Amino acid sequence: MSGLEKKSVMNASRVLRRLVEIEEEGMTFYEEMSKLATSPWTRKFAKWLCDAEEAHRKYFLRMAERAEANETREDTPLFELADEVLALLSARVLPSVDQLRIEAPYTTDTEAVRLAIQVEDRAFRLMARLTTVVAREQRGYMERVVQEELDHKTKLEELLGILHTGRPMPDDLGGVQTG
Repeated sequence: MSGLEKKSVMNASRVLRRLVEIEEEGMTFYEEMSKLATSPWTRKFAKWLCDAEEAHRKYFLRMAERAEANETREDTPLFELADEVLALLSARVLPSVDQLRIEAPYTTDTEAVRLAIQVEDRAFRLMARLTTVVAREQRGYMERVVQEELDHKTKLEELLGILHTGRPMPDDLGGVQTG
C-alpha cells in the first residue's frame, strides 16, 4: 500500500467545506450559550457570536464553491495531509455543548469573551496550518478565510480591552465586525 493510499488526500474545496462544518458547530455552541448564560450581556454577546459564525459559514462556503469551480481532476493538484493535519481536521475547535451546559450559568462577561478569543485563535491556527498544505494555486482561497478569522479575533481582543478598562460593556456590538 502506498503512502497516498494510507492517508487522506484533499483539495482546497474539501478543506474549506470542513471549515464550514466548524463554523456550523460554532453556531450551535453559541446559540446554546445564548440560552444558558445568566448575564443578559453574555446572552446578547453569544447571539452576536452565533450570527458572526453564520456570516463566516456563508463566506467560507462561497470560497469553497469558487475553489470547486476552478478544480478539475486533471489540472488541480491534490495534496496529502500530514497526520498532524488530519488530527486537526477531526479535532473540535470548541468545548463540548455538555461542558457548556455545566459552565454557562456561571460564566462572566469576561470569561465569555476570553472563550470566544480562544476559539477564534484555534480556528485561525488550524486554517493557517492548512493553508501551508494546499496547492499553491489554491492558497488564495485559504488566505482569505484565515484573514477573516484573524480579523474577528482582533475585534474580540478589542472588546476584551474594553472589559479591562472597567468601562461598561457596549450594548451595541456593531463596532465589533462580523465579516
